[in-house]
Amino acid sequence: MRVNDAFSLEQLSEYFATPDFKRPFARYREEMLNPEPCFTAAESERLINLSKLNSAKYSRYSVSKLLIDLSWASSHLEGNTYTQLDTQALIEYGKKNDDKPSEDAAMILNHKRAIEFMVSSPAVTEENIKKIHAYLADNRVTPESRHFLEPKKCGVARTFTENGLFIDGTSYLPPQAEDRSPGFVNNEFFRLINSANALNDPINKSFFLMTRIPYLQVFYDANKRTSRVSCNIPLIESGLSPISFVDFDKSQYLKGLIVFYELGDERLAKDAFLDAYISSAFRYLPLVDDARFALSADREKHLSAAKRYVLDGVCDDDSIWLKKRNINPHDNGQKLDTPKNIPIIEDDDEDSFSPR
Repeated sequence: MRVNDAFSLEQLSEYFATPDFKRPFARYREEMLNPEPCFTAAESERLINLSKLNSAKYSRYSVSKLLIDLSWASSHLEGNTYTQLDTQALIEYGKKNDDKPSEDAAMILNHKRAIEFMVSSPAVTEENIKKIHAYLADNRVTPESRHFLEPKKCGVARTFTENGLFIDGTSYLPPQAEDRSPGFVNNEFFRLINSANALNDPINKSFFLMTRIPYLQVFYDANKRTSRVSCNIPLIESGLSPISFVDFDKSQYLKGLIVFYELGDERLAKDAFLDAYISSAFRYLPLVDDARFALSADREKHLSAAKRYVLDGVCDDDSIWLKKRNINPHDNGQKLDTPKNIPIIEDDDEDSFSPR
């Protein structure tokens, strides 16, 4: 794990008392894309043990749930006003909320298409992540929205930015493409993909994608959205619970990224990722009914116990994640092989919001 020894955890928390315009500029550091794990081997093994599904296959229910959860949560982190119920109505029935901006509906549906593609093609490749970005940044429905990009910039690594590229709320200065050799950002993106695949386990791969895609600022916009969808690829590929970012603390998430950007320290980002992933895993694990009732009665207790297990190896016999429902091998319910049978939805009708 990358740690800035000049700062204690307490000092990292106090770091934001100084506004970003008074903090010194932080430059892009190429070594941050080296394949270095954040989680120890033991921590990763325990988190995999906690989040492992009983089957390598995702049920239709789990995929439908992920479409709604991740589309809503990731959009909410961007300031989207749709509620979870609004999101469900839009994704399942094509019903927009006419009292809310059309760009909010467009963002939700862009996420839906990106997630469908990601679940159907769970491999960390340059092509796949560019395709995910192309879905997320598509501006065909609301071309004037600042949240999306014109078609020629969708799924394309940055080359020239007329006024430079800056990130709100941080003193970090991403690599300015026009100040570098031709193809620099795309070449660094290729290195990012290679580094992610060089990591030995899906947990570290997922964390790496969540933090490094926005660090490099591969694309002209929608980098964090792309990272939140893409970081699910290693998890789904390995038969683990996805990370949906529901119950995600936005402030904790942004502080973790900013400290990573400016100080090269992963501690706050690791904590945010771990909290988000455990919370998400509990939404997707096939827990027995008694465990679900216990979890709903004292959620914070069980989340804290799971986090203590991952970090310290302390596991009680009554731990919630040990109470998974057994899968009946003769179950005739529909199951989907993750890589093959989830349809990719191509929607060329820019005015249509009806799911196919």
